Amino acid sequence: MPLYAGRLPVRGASLYPATSTRQCGGRCRRSTHSIMLRNALPVSCLAACLVGTVTAETASLPPIVITASRTATTLDRVPASIAVIEREDIAQSQTNDIGELLRGLPGIDIGRNGGPGQVTSLFLRGAESDHTLILLDGVPINPGTIGNTAIQNIDPRLVERVEIVRGPLSSLYGSAAIGGVVNLITREPAAQGESGHVEIQAGSYDTVNINAGVAMANGPTNLAVSLSHQESRGYPAQTGDTFDSGYENNSIQARFGQRLGRHKLRLNAFVTRGTTAYSAFGAPLDQDFDNSVISLGLDSALRDNWDSRLTISRSTDFIDQNQANFLGDLDYTRSTRQRLDWQNDYRWMPGNVLIGGVTLERENTRALSYGTGFDEDRDNQAVYVQNQYVNGPHSAVVALRWSHYEDFGDHPTWNLGYGYQVDAATRLHASLGTAYRAPSGTDLYGFGGNPDLDPETSRSIELGIRRELGQHASVAATGYHTEIDNLIVYTGTFPTGRNENVEQSSITGVELAYDYLRGPWRLHAGIDWKEPRDDTNDTWLPRRARIAGTFALGYRHSDWDANLEILHQGDRRDSLFNNVELSAYTLTNTTLRWHLSADTTLEGRIENLFDTDYELAGGYNTPDRSIYLGLRIDSD
Repeated sequence: MPLYAGRLPVRGASLYPATSTRQCGGRCRRSTHSIMLRNALPVSCLAACLVGTVTAETASLPPIVITASRTATTLDRVPASIAVIEREDIAQSQTNDIGELLRGLPGIDIGRNGGPGQVTSLFLRGAESDHTLILLDGVPINPGTIGNTAIQNIDPRLVERVEIVRGPLSSLYGSAAIGGVVNLITREPAAQGESGHVEIQAGSYDTVNINAGVAMANGPTNLAVSLSHQESRGYPAQTGDTFDSGYENNSIQARFGQRLGRHKLRLNAFVTRGTTAYSAFGAPLDQDFDNSVISLGLDSALRDNWDSRLTISRSTDFIDQNQANFLGDLDYTRSTRQRLDWQNDYRWMPGNVLIGGVTLERENTRALSYGTGFDEDRDNQAVYVQNQYVNGPHSAVVALRWSHYEDFGDHPTWNLGYGYQVDAATRLHASLGTAYRAPSGTDLYGFGGNPDLDPETSRSIELGIRRELGQHASVAATGYHTEIDNLIVYTGTFPTGRNENVEQSSITGVELAYDYLRGPWRLHAGIDWKEPRDDTNDTWLPRRARIAGTFALGYRHSDWDANLEILHQGDRRDSLFNNVELSAYTLTNTTLRWHLSADTTLEGRIENLFDTDYELAGGYNTPDRSIYLGLRIDSD
């Protein structure tokens, strides 16, 4: 069960500590250098340092988040809608891909073309599936070809933490952050010592998942490496298929850090490769995939009030079809992005943090699809600046970005946010912002390509309130409205038409949440209502439910824990190209973990407990009742 914005906030906590250093409860070192802290210490320890002490209440402090403002900030001081999924929540969920993990969170709809490894689309706050920016350790991984990120190929067991920011963030991150940002932060070592883990899971559809990792931290050096193997026979992807569509995935994730006085060198690597079988026109086909992100960074405390963070990264997204099309070609897509980001945090007066940076990108996109191919390079540059202000009950953010794309020139975006702590239990926030999505290589040069396309753009407004109900419960309500212009669609008669900026859409929504935590019990209930409309054609946007609900109940005993999750999705239109309506459904999942000893845990998950028949995409199958059993061994 994820933690939501501002539950049980800390009152009167200073965002940045005093200039002196001291030991925080003997576990971590308090420092004036926020960047050094957030890269050297676990988040829970950083939270304690930011408020000055470690106490018995440390576990109930609001989490430290980085994604919403690009600097470490207590969650209750960010004027935005944020969900945080911690490592324990990921382990408890026992899910096998990121789409499964995120399904049911407020504002998120998931579409999937079949079973394990099949194309998975994430719709955040009703925006298009390529309007959500996906980050891996802060590096954008949306491909430059088809737009959708292959979240189905990321094993949650390799992820330490997920931060989801709902709302526009192009002013900080650039293209695609219209609906919001999802930041996947990979596994990292503890503050000190050595550890390791092995996890084996097996279950329905001949599914086998194996994950193993080791980690060490010794003084200024830390290292974490994890390996993952996933395979499944799967099931028929499309209704009417008589053959199974299987999946195999092998992944490696590594993080290395070396502190050198006031500097820290870091190296992160993630590589996943495998094969996905699927169905097209009633025939069994398969494709190989290869996704990777490698980044090298240097974090420096240049002065007591000035931190620098330099990151150089390379990300790839490759797909190779293994059967020729009717022209005899083997189709493929290749997306490679090389990126330099230099961020500086300057605390120029009490309560103010000025964040400024430069981003340089070179992107190569290559593809061949049914005889139409391209191989294009493009250079992108951006300058961004943000001032974050915290003083007493007030918090505010002002951000501006100026992006220059080789394809369409300059494009500015901005964000304004304000939060106010009315009293010890009530907090309000409001925000305004613009965002954009740059046309992909396929939009510009693929089938129907148009090199004169402009970016898709948006304007958003959000109002929210959160109220603490004593020490154990909280309620939150958020309303928002987004308008999106210049949507890119294929126009004209097939096959002589081309892509044009012609459509508009708007999304109005309300998110309600209730959270309760007391003793061994945890409860979350949420309702998400939205109207995602295609204004040009006066229709509903496809695969986005107008109403959705979540109920999750958990109990933790010293020897075991159990969790029940109920997800409801309302009626949805299937596609812009048909009038098929996907029926509403209610799905029940449950998990149980038995801690056989301090380092050994037996796990079980039942997905679709009542064997509900439902669809996430028209004509594609979803799993029947599925059972998975696993064993996990940890060593410290």
